[in-house]
Amino acid sequence: MGGSVAIDHRDAGTLARVTLANPGKHNAIDIAMWRALRAIFERLQALPADEAPRVVVVSGAGGQFASGGDIVEFVDFRFDEARLHDFHENIVAPALGAMLACDIPLIAQIDGACIGGGLEIAACCDIRIAAEGSRFGAPIAKLGFPMAPGEL
Repeated sequence: MGGSVAIDHRDAGTLARVTLANPGKHNAIDIAMWRALRAIFERLQALPADEAPRVVVVSGAGGQFASGGDIVEFVDFRFDEARLHDFHENIVAPALGAMLACDIPLIAQIDGACIGGGLEIAACCDIRIAAEGSRFGAPIAKLGFPMAPGEL
């Protein structure tokens, strides 16, 4: 079973909570989650001002922010330059771009692992608040999988 990205936004003028969840994988971000993240932030950006939240808190479920991309999916495109480019340019970059384009202040509520793609998501937020013991890193190069220049 893959992960999910959920939004809880009930009342205009309050806060919205976006939660990354991929149980059993420390919220590793799969392709469907990247797409959902993009859709959520594009939807938030499109809201009329009187319906938009005043702030969006981005967090992870289960005591972890996000452990990075779901490496199970990496084997599908790791050594295929065209597919690797497609992954970065058409899946990850648009999701991060939607966050950066969002006019609503974004707060990353970080607990536990904030690695790779999770670190990229946190970097797109305006404010990052980390719990004691949170861990940060970008170890993806050890797997032979580069971060795209636009994601650094």
